[in-house]
Amino acid sequence: MSLTPHQVRADIAEFLLMEPEELADDLDLYDAGLDSVRMLTIVDRWREYGVDVSFAELMEKPTVADWWSMLSVSRERSRTQQELTPAQQGILAAQLLDPVSPAYNTGEYVEIRGPIDSGVFERALQHVMEDIGGPQWTFQEGQFSAEDALEWMRRDLATPVDIESGPLFGHALFQVDDETFLWYHRVHHIALDGYGVAIVARRIAEVYSALVEGRTPAPHRFGTPADIVEPVTDSRQYWLDYLEDCPPAVSFADGTGLPSRHFHRVRARAEAKSDLVVAAVAAYLSHMSGTEEVVLGLPVLNRPDSAALSVPCTVLNAIPLRLRVDTDDLAVLAGRAAQDLRRSLPHQHYRFEQLRRDIGLHKRLFGPVVNVMPFDYDFTFAGAECQAHNLSAGPVEDIAVNVYDRRDGAGIEVVIDGNPDRYSVEDLERHLDGVLGFLGGQRSVLDGGPLPAVRSVAELIREQDPQAVAIECGDQRLTYGELVAATEPVVQVKPTRDVDTVAKIVGAVLSGSAYVPFEEALPDIDFDDPAYVIQTSGSTGRPRSVVIGHSALNAFVAAAIERYDLRATDRVLQFAPLNFDASVEEIFPVLCVGGTLVLRTEAMTESPQALLRACAERRITVLDLPTAYWHELAFAMPPLPGSLRTVIIGGEAALPERVERWHRAQPHARLINTYGPTEATVVATAADLVDGGGVPIGRPLSGVRAIVADADGKPLPVGVPGELWLAGAGLALGYLGEPELTAERFRDLDGERAYRTGDRVRLGRDGQLYHLGRFDDEIKISGHRVSPAAVEAVLSRHPAVRAAMVTAQARPDGTKVLAAQVVTDLRDHLRDHLPAAVVPSVIELVDALPRNRSGKLDRASANHGTVLGIMRHVLGRPDLSTEDDFFESGGQSLQTIQVANRVGAALGVEVPATLVFQHPTAGGLARALEGREERSDGSVEADAVLDRDILPGPAGERSGRILLTGATGFVGRHLLAELREATDAEIICLARPDYDLTKPWLGLDAARWQDLARVDAIYHCAAEVSLLRGYGSVRAVNVEGTRSLLRLAAARAPSRFHYVSTVSVLGEHRTGYQQSKWVAEQLVLEAGRRGLDTTIHRLGRVAGPTLNPHDVLWQLLLKGIPAGVVPRLHHAEPWADAREVAREILAQHGGVHAVLPQSRIVFDDLYAWIADYGYPVEVCSRAEWRARTTDLDPATLALLDLWSDSDATSEEKSTVDRAAVHRLLDHCVAAGLLPAAN
Repeated sequence: MSLTPHQVRADIAEFLLMEPEELADDLDLYDAGLDSVRMLTIVDRWREYGVDVSFAELMEKPTVADWWSMLSVSRERSRTQQELTPAQQGILAAQLLDPVSPAYNTGEYVEIRGPIDSGVFERALQHVMEDIGGPQWTFQEGQFSAEDALEWMRRDLATPVDIESGPLFGHALFQVDDETFLWYHRVHHIALDGYGVAIVARRIAEVYSALVEGRTPAPHRFGTPADIVEPVTDSRQYWLDYLEDCPPAVSFADGTGLPSRHFHRVRARAEAKSDLVVAAVAAYLSHMSGTEEVVLGLPVLNRPDSAALSVPCTVLNAIPLRLRVDTDDLAVLAGRAAQDLRRSLPHQHYRFEQLRRDIGLHKRLFGPVVNVMPFDYDFTFAGAECQAHNLSAGPVEDIAVNVYDRRDGAGIEVVIDGNPDRYSVEDLERHLDGVLGFLGGQRSVLDGGPLPAVRSVAELIREQDPQAVAIECGDQRLTYGELVAATEPVVQVKPTRDVDTVAKIVGAVLSGSAYVPFEEALPDIDFDDPAYVIQTSGSTGRPRSVVIGHSALNAFVAAAIERYDLRATDRVLQFAPLNFDASVEEIFPVLCVGGTLVLRTEAMTESPQALLRACAERRITVLDLPTAYWHELAFAMPPLPGSLRTVIIGGEAALPERVERWHRAQPHARLINTYGPTEATVVATAADLVDGGGVPIGRPLSGVRAIVADADGKPLPVGVPGELWLAGAGLALGYLGEPELTAERFRDLDGERAYRTGDRVRLGRDGQLYHLGRFDDEIKISGHRVSPAAVEAVLSRHPAVRAAMVTAQARPDGTKVLAAQVVTDLRDHLRDHLPAAVVPSVIELVDALPRNRSGKLDRASANHGTVLGIMRHVLGRPDLSTEDDFFESGGQSLQTIQVANRVGAALGVEVPATLVFQHPTAGGLARALEGREERSDGSVEADAVLDRDILPGPAGERSGRILLTGATGFVGRHLLAELREATDAEIICLARPDYDLTKPWLGLDAARWQDLARVDAIYHCAAEVSLLRGYGSVRAVNVEGTRSLLRLAAARAPSRFHYVSTVSVLGEHRTGYQQSKWVAEQLVLEAGRRGLDTTIHRLGRVAGPTLNPHDVLWQLLLKGIPAGVVPRLHHAEPWADAREVAREILAQHGGVHAVLPQSRIVFDDLYAWIADYGYPVEVCSRAEWRARTTDLDPATLALLDLWSDSDATSEEKSTVDRAAVHRLLDHCVAAGLLPAAN
């Protein structure tokens, strides 16, 4: 069996959904729609004919003629020439898609501990390179520090390699000191996979050792790719069965696509067995995604026997691993994975690229990749021991967990690489923590340790110096003796910040009673030993009264004094409202050590500067602030007073950007970040925030236990996010008057009372807790948990943003989105420069301002912003402007319905979808909804005037070139084919983005314009075809594009100008398309009257021999056939063969010509042939057809209205045969436009 030119054309045409005869010899197959995936499939098919062809050459010259020439040569090529393995073909295709990407550079360095002779080392490299076939390679050496050597390696790895010219191998030997050398080797992945690198490295060590010892190196034992024999199994069916009913593969982030050019990397060592890493990743992914079954990607050697293990090449593959995760017992999960792998490994040779095509390229085949390297580096260089360090394991599409067992006694090394488009370094650090947490088995339980000696608050305050100042407010002072004397029993106080009120609060605690800092009526306090009652809003916003007991208060005060290092010399500012529990932290600890509590005044909080001036005047040493206020302070960052040694913040998450800003300006003051719900007595954990140390909420205070657990209270592994539970002496007594809620939130956990906080946290490897947000704040977007707090943190990094709040909002269609509100410095700026009366009350942040076509601000339209926002959202185009055309920006018919519905809902009016077609810009649609005429740069009549300067010059020499527009359209493709048959002229096909009909001078530079002005003829086929869009929407392409081409035709030596128009210009010009074609014809006719050689070709319906995507009849059939119904229309329809139309265009010269169909098809015949093909269809009225078909877009409905119902019969017969119709149906099935017939 041999490969013939006909077979080549047939194979290519099949994948391009074309007819073989449509394939011109010089048609660029990529422009026609060929991609690397289809190309791989074609090459695989041709191998069945014994043909071996260079993938790179095919991609370099993608025309039929070039391909056949290369295939002819390849059939004669020596079969001894080394072939690319399937793995190498896939890498080649991917690299050629992005030639400047270094993603396929793999590299590592080997740390050699002992002396190395660089000359002998280079000889060993030369020897082994010859062993493996003599590839091009480079070698460099030098004396570098370890840091400089690593920087050199990173630069080299980031340099793309030309896989055609090489060199594919790069080596360097760096001497760090007398006894330490770093051997760096970089190889393109197409040459060696990870296993291949290992066996080549081992061989280099063997040869080097032999040469140093004066021995002749033993002959190599390398095999060739021919030694790799794939087993004979039905592996495709195995994998299809394996993946049947498989849930969608999830990862830690959304997105698929080409590997990134670079990657982020984090790494750590772990005392664990490498075979447990797969189980750990699966368990962690299941926990993070909330799915019980996960699909991982596992790289496999794809070397089925011992002979294959000696081959230095790239044959690796990746296979999916389905794993049910209903336990976090890694041994159980590892057993399941091993059992599954034993079944799958006989089928490991089936390429994952092909499997991805089998299941659908739009689907993710697997989630995270887990690559356990099963090969070690236990060799030496003439006795010098070595250790390998991987720098790059190859391309990273999403996230890869690489595992190395160096057998050096330090445990396995876990390295996570992540696509930087989806993961930050911080993201990868968190995921590494989670995986290591499952591996280590250590649970997220932190114990703050025993409390220091706990004494009652009353006892501690009473023993202070009675003459010392306890409370100070302005010039008013209260000593400890006066404070103790003011002791009173249970008291409900108005939370006014003054000395008397604070004294009453303290006196109530001293008396052993409780204080209530609010005036609302309360039920009786039925708890034992209450100290105070504080109201908290909780997650629902409804106030809840939390009762704190004396023992809890005593425990907290003892722990706070210890953690904050409070002293008798301290002066603490009382900042928080007295009905907030932060006031408890300010009042009682400092009074229990004999310090002074300084009450703030309203004047202090007028600005951050005023606060710090007051702190300096009052000699404040400890400042306790709500985090929200501290954010403002850190943003303004005035100098801190010299007396201030500690700042305590809490109440919400601190922003990393503010922490960094604080440390840059205030490196000396201690900054403590605290966390604690009211139910755990003010503060449960605290962290000293240091420069570059992140923003943890820290470790528990003494006497507090923190547990990161699942919903059942089961502690999770370290690093794995979960709910924070708190236990210890500081827990509240409960909620006043709400026993059920108390029982729900305060639960028994392993024999001790614990409180469920509802906060999502994780325990990091540094032993500190990190706050991740509230569980009740989280939303799911595309199946992934999203924390608004994380988005707020990113917003707040912008220097113009002072504060940000992100909330979840539900759209009318049920989808959830994030909405952000930000506070900027704009209002302060306006106040500084404008009178108060003219400072805007509302400032809205928008992406762009509404402008009219002249570029001026359009202040009149109140609806612009709404319409523009909806169009941007539907298109996913945040850069869309008010005058950008919706359809030119990618809008489709179904998206038109979305715009109409959403604009109607937002503005409270009915918006028919046809209105969007007629006014396809946000500005135009808004004006139409307001009852104003849509503005245009010109009317139909005004546009029909040809520019005075478009005049043909004197005749010149013929250039032998023809310019064709619209070559990718249905008629244009056939016209191109006929031009190639009829002439030897060079044909220039203009296609986007090389030119733009809507722009002056076609968007070309001067040199290109002058070059094209020398063509002999211009055939203008390009047009915007739409029966619904208004004139203004198609004017730029159809009118102004024609005007520019006439200017080109008249320039220099005049060109013959052929304009492809439509017979519909002869009737009533009801549509924008008809109007635009009429105007363009007037321009061409006027150019003809001025002496330009012009021809107008008016076309009727054009169909066959392949499907015309713009054909009205077929658009209706594609909607109706799946529903089993076709509309009853008039008797017959013209049927023009596109090839005959193209021939007629070439035969016509001068004047105006109609190119009318010579064939007709009778609808009864058409419907009968559709039924014969296997689609049983029922003929019904247009109204019933509308009712029985689904997903009808406005364009289809408008097309239907072009016909009328008809019951007429006729003896007329179809001149189109059944075979032609069946060929078109074949095309529809192959293209996925119709389901397969019964």
